[in-house]
Amino acid sequence: MLNRLPAINYLKYYKRAVITNTAPPYKFSHARTALKIGLNFLNLKPKDEVLIPELICDVVIQPFNELEILPIFYPVNEMLSPVWDEVKKKLTKNTKAIMMVHYFGQPNDISAFEDFCRNNNIYLIEDNAHGHGGKFLGRDLGTFGDIGISSPRKSFPILNGGYLYLKNRYINGLQEFKLEPINIFLKQCKSLIKMAISYSPFVYRRFMKISHNTFPSIFSEPHISEWGMDKESEDFLINQNFERDRKRRQLIYNIWKYWAESQGLKPIFKVLDPGAIPLNFPAYISSEMKSKQWFDWGYKNGVDVHYWPNLPVELIRRESNILSLWERIICFPIHTLMNPEQIRSKLSHLSF
Repeated sequence: MLNRLPAINYLKYYKRAVITNTAPPYKFSHARTALKIGLNFLNLKPKDEVLIPELICDVVIQPFNELEILPIFYPVNEMLSPVWDEVKKKLTKNTKAIMMVHYFGQPNDISAFEDFCRNNNIYLIEDNAHGHGGKFLGRDLGTFGDIGISSPRKSFPILNGGYLYLKNRYINGLQEFKLEPINIFLKQCKSLIKMAISYSPFVYRRFMKISHNTFPSIFSEPHISEWGMDKESEDFLINQNFERDRKRRQLIYNIWKYWAESQGLKPIFKVLDPGAIPLNFPAYISSEMKSKQWFDWGYKNGVDVHYWPNLPVELIRRESNILSLWERIICFPIHTLMNPEQIRSKLSHLSF
């Protein structure tokens, strides 16, 4: 099966993680914890406003809600870039920052965001959760913002991993940050359940028969305690060859792209940035009905066709225009242990 990540032995990680962030980048179990610490570092207060793209995963909003910072959603176009005229209308005297998201590991328009922040005297928050290890003009993604985050656990077979980057500054005393106790066993059980769902076409199909309109929130993740990256995950990342990962993932991306275009799909990104490490291959289909057909096709042929993201509840409830964009996006899997030639061979015998 062409799935996102291979199975790993979670049981050997059965222990409480300890924080290891003695110098930037600061390391946590999840990027949402890194984001929360970063927002505190920017000294944002309750009722301050942060501009956030409408196409965003619900877990990103958790730190803002916990800190009582107000997320103000701005629209994106089909290239997943801001609709800048609409963004400007969202500015108020309470606007303190804007979030830039490198969707699926592809760098967004960094210079446009930097200019916008400079002209309006606000902070830049950089979300590189999808593209850990990627670069832009030779510089690490995640290091362009006043704060930046990445989530290597999404791209690599590790138990956890979230990074916080600061713009040439340190957080004094963070090494004494006290972690809340967490039941690692429950976390592992949930991970194994998710893996079972992902690896079982029959079980996954049962989940996907639920009304498509509930998809953006059906697999929403719960709130987590604040804890650090475990040593095994940290060592894995230290020893990872990101240049090799980039080449392999871009090769797999282009294999999917060539095949998807032959099937009438429209890639969101026609050309990857040279430094991008893509999380998966995203493409547009023509309608919501087609997405259901593609999910069924994927389960039948052992290909992990999936959607992204779990949209924030507030956007779903108000029936935001982002739903019409979201329902036309489907994703195909990429990970560094995939064999590109095996994928190419398999796809040569498959059609929609």
